[in-house]
Amino acid sequence: MSQPDLPRDVAAGPDARHVGRAAVVDADAAPVKVDANILQQVKATIITRSSFADSAAGPGWQLGLWAIVIAIGVIATISYFFFSAKQKGILKPISRVGIIFVMVGFGASFGYTVMARISLFIGRLQFLLRDWLGIIQ
Repeated sequence: MSQPDLPRDVAAGPDARHVGRAAVVDADAAPVKVDANILQQVKATIITRSSFADSAAGPGWQLGLWAIVIAIGVIATISYFFFSAKQKGILKPISRVGIIFVMVGFGASFGYTVMARISLFIGRLQFLLRDWLGIIQ
């Protein structure tokens, strides 16, 4: 005897309760989270005249150039994930640039993860061979 299939609404009940509870519990921290996670990133993407000003971070033209590259990357990546329009015409090459930005971002993140793991492995090997076993000086 097999169990009957539960309706989709009944099966999603625990998920709805979990989301509702999280919304109530985190209601006090919501403005801080919105400011930290959304508004600061949008603010960093906007290109202003101060983006081209000299500062301790470097010459103004370099900072302005990177601000333009980031803005182009954000617009191209958003156009790649814009699923309600068919990617043809001007949207097609822009979305291709967007997928390149996504691939470079994921590749850099993966490379950083691998580099960190190898660094940890080297540190453990040095501990084992030098401090614990005394094989190397």
